[in-house]
Amino acid sequence: MTIFDRALWHSEGDYPDDLAPERAATHIGMYLAWCAEQRLSRPLAGETARDLSERRLTPAAFAENAGNEAVDAALLTTEGEAFTEDYYDNDGDETRPSYLDDYIDVFWDDGETIYHVADTWQNYARITPLLTRRLAEWRAERPSSAVVNEAGL
Repeated sequence: MTIFDRALWHSEGDYPDDLAPERAATHIGMYLAWCAEQRLSRPLAGETARDLSERRLTPAAFAENAGNEAVDAALLTTEGEAFTEDYYDNDGDETRPSYLDDYIDVFWDDGETIYHVADTWQNYARITPLLTRRLAEWRAERPSSAVVNEAGL
């Protein structure tokens, strides 16, 4: 099982002293919420699905409810895992876009670090158009037979 990112990896590392550890999950929550809305994640439990659609939780709180503050392959559909594998972190390959680079670019002026980005649905709305574009670009690079749904069709 692949874990692409975990809030704990951030909050236990070089993390700002002035922030609560939960802030390390904001970028994760935004990604997981977007995956859920794009049907790139496995179905959510009823209460968690309602919380997302009604925006009753912040993105970081959604990440805690939906995936234990982690981008985990077990939470994703086959397509969601393949997209995340290619896009989430490009390991320094500057020829390919990555979620973390895109997140930094979108929120560059919002704080000292990525962890200072406010955990709000308004900020979520700022990043999601770019995520949706990246998914469309990724899908366009693959033959239609390469995009497999959960039924394997």
